[in-house]
Amino acid sequence: TIELPKVVLDILRPAFEQSRIKGVYFENSRHAGHMADFVKKVLQSNRFVDEVGFGIIEFTREDVKTVCTAIKSRNAGDHSINILTLANCSEGRIDTHTLKLILGTVTTAGAMTMTVLALLCNGMSSQEAAVIAKFLSSNPSLTHLYLDKNRFDDADAAVLANSLSNNTSLREISVENNVMKEDGRLAFLRAIFDVSSLSSCAASNHNCRVYGFERDISVLNKDESTSVNKWSKIFVTLALSSEDSFINTALLRGVPAPTYPDDTGQPQRPRGRTSLVGEAPYPGSHGESYETLSGSNSFMHRCFHRLDVMGSASRGRSPDHASSSSLSSPQDGASTKARRGNAGWRDHDDGVGATSPSSTARFGRHPLLPM
Repeated sequence: TIELPKVVLDILRPAFEQSRIKGVYFENSRHAGHMADFVKKVLQSNRFVDEVGFGIIEFTREDVKTVCTAIKSRNAGDHSINILTLANCSEGRIDTHTLKLILGTVTTAGAMTMTVLALLCNGMSSQEAAVIAKFLSSNPSLTHLYLDKNRFDDADAAVLANSLSNNTSLREISVENNVMKEDGRLAFLRAIFDVSSLSSCAASNHNCRVYGFERDISVLNKDESTSVNKWSKIFVTLALSSEDSFINTALLRGVPAPTYPDDTGQPQRPRGRTSLVGEAPYPGSHGESYETLSGSNSFMHRCFHRLDVMGSASRGRSPDHASSSSLSSPQDGASTKARRGNAGWRDHDDGVGATSPSSTARFGRHPLLPM
C-alpha cells in the first residue's frame, strides 16, 4: 500500500489535472479528507475524466459532500461524470443523509447526467432501501445500479422491486450477496413479470434486468427493445395459464381474432428445446409453486413472430416489416459473473489508479465496475 498524505497528493495532482485519463480509482487510503479534496480539484481541472471510483476509504459526510459537489458541478455542464463507484466507503454504513447526497449527483439538471452508480459493501439496509426506492420511482437518468454486498433483506427487496413499476430508464440492477432469500427473489420477479393477468403482465417493468439471485431471473428483459420483452412475456402468460401449457384463449376474450398467434402456413425448422422460456409465480399459487414452459425453437419462433406483428400493428407500423424474436436463457447460477466477463472490480492495492479510453474498449465494461 502506498501512503497518500496531502504532500504526496499535491505532487501527483498536476499530472492528474493535465492528463487525458478517462477514469480514476482510489483505494485503501487513510487520508479520506485529503483524498476528497484532491478529487475535487482534479475534476474541476480535467474534463476528460468521466469515471470515478473509491474503495476501502472511510469518508465522513463532509468528505462525501465535497466529492458530490464536484460531480454535480461537472454534471451541470457538458462534461459529466458517467460512473461513480463507492465500495466500503463508510464507517459501519452509509446513512440516509449521505445517501441522498450521492443520489443527488444523478439527478442534477443538465444536458448529461450520471448513468452508472455502484454502492457496494456499505452496510445499507431498510432505511436506505426506502431512500433508493423513492429515488428510482422518480425515474432518474440512471441506467445501471449495483447494490451488491449490503444488508438488504426480503422486505427491502419488495420495496426496491415496487419502485421499478414507475421506472423506464434503469437497464440493470444487481443485488448480489445481500441477505435476500426466495421471497426477495419473488418480489423482483413479480415486478418484472406479473402473470396474474394480461393487463398485469403488460404493466410489468420491461426494461430492467435483475441480477444477483442464485436462481437466475436475468433472462427476463434481456432484449434491448421493451416491446419485444413485453410481447415475449405475454406469450408465456398465455401458455402458463393453460392447463396443457398451450395458449389459453380465454385470456384473449375481446381481442380481435385476426391478431391471435397463428402457427399455420409456416415452414418447419429444426426442433430443439429451450431450457427456459419464462418463470413466474403461477396465478393462484401465491408465488409458492412454479411452472416452466419448454418447447421447440420452431414453435417459439413462429409464435413470437406473430406476437411481434401484433406489437408492430399496435404501434402503427406495417406488419410486413416486423421482426421476429425468441427467448433463451443462460445456464442457472451464471448470472452475474458470466455477463461481466473480464471486466471486474480492480484487484490492485496501490491506493490510486487511472484508466484510459483504450482500457474501456479492452474490457468491454469499465474496470471501475464491480465483479
